[in-house]
Amino acid sequence: MPHQYTEKRQSVARFAFVCRYRKGTLQSKSKEPAFAPIVVALSSKAMAEILGCTRLVESQLEADFWQTQAFVRELAVHPDSRVRAEAARYECQTCETAEVLAQDPSYEVRSNLVQNQQALDMLSLEGVLALAGEDPDLQLEALGTLRLLLAGADQENYAMRKDKLAGFLKTAQSFPDQMIVSELESIKAQGEDIFMHEPRLRPSSRCLRHRRAREASASCGAIECLAGFLKTTIPAGFDAAKPVIRLDADALDYIVDSLEDGPTADAVLQRLAEHPASSVRASVAQNSLITRRAIDKLVADKAYSVRSALLENEEVLSKCSVQEIVSIIDKDPGLLQSLTWNPFIAQRIYSALEEAFGSSEDPFVQELMIDLQESIEDEQDVEGF
Repeated sequence: MPHQYTEKRQSVARFAFVCRYRKGTLQSKSKEPAFAPIVVALSSKAMAEILGCTRLVESQLEADFWQTQAFVRELAVHPDSRVRAEAARYECQTCETAEVLAQDPSYEVRSNLVQNQQALDMLSLEGVLALAGEDPDLQLEALGTLRLLLAGADQENYAMRKDKLAGFLKTAQSFPDQMIVSELESIKAQGEDIFMHEPRLRPSSRCLRHRRAREASASCGAIECLAGFLKTTIPAGFDAAKPVIRLDADALDYIVDSLEDGPTADAVLQRLAEHPASSVRASVAQNSLITRRAIDKLVADKAYSVRSALLENEEVLSKCSVQEIVSIIDKDPGLLQSLTWNPFIAQRIYSALEEAFGSSEDPFVQELMIDLQESIEDEQDVEGF
């Protein structure tokens, strides 16, 4: 199979490393002019690694802020999502740069941006909400960053940051994930200064109770998880006369991992696939005992962590159609990467992936397509012996 992406990958979005003499330094003994630059092409992958492993950009800010800011602006519109993910970390962004990155299709880019206090400070409330989208992990990160911003506010920007956090909290009360509900309850219980001095910002207990009731109803009233004791008499069963303890999301993660094959495991996984905490749903998604009925409840999950776990589970991939797998990836190169480990799956769905991602200008995607091609060819070579 020809590597049709190789030429495209080599011609797109390369960086240049320039080595030249600075004015005032000794001239080279070379016959070349003293100020002639030596230019070495760098791939965008190499540049992303350099940006991620060094303080290259940060070290240049003090020396030339505007030039460095302009450099970051170029990184933010680079076709390689790995480069854009590094750009999202920098605090020297302009408002326009932050707005561009907030709409990036790559989860990694938005995840870095949502933790960037300077960027969230520049974004409007609408921009922050769009950045977080419907992913509970990003919503939690955004809430945490906004709270940090308010904690460090001075008299000049306190009112603006308070209003932004208030607007986010108001919207957050309608977010469906249990982690968001728990965080709001924690904020209220801690009695932070903002809620003590600004009663209107306090999450409404009535609203939270209504939210939890609605979640329970949507999940057939079966998401309350308990640990208790078994009856010693025949027939065995749950001993309602003895005390029980409610299980939180962390405990449920361990329970999902310890399930043994059987009809009970199937029923538990189906039920927990509708759990309001995305961490529990992600545990279900990566479980090797997952059945088709549980998969159906997770393929359109809004949480990146859940979809990523699905794509790393061979049982899921064997049970899903080609189009379902492509829909789980949903144009995100980070999720496409999850398939490169499995040549059998790659071969089965390669044509559909090529149709969905073949025209991508992202060098990261192009490299992943090459990796898929090579894994398929290697597997075919093994089968040929």
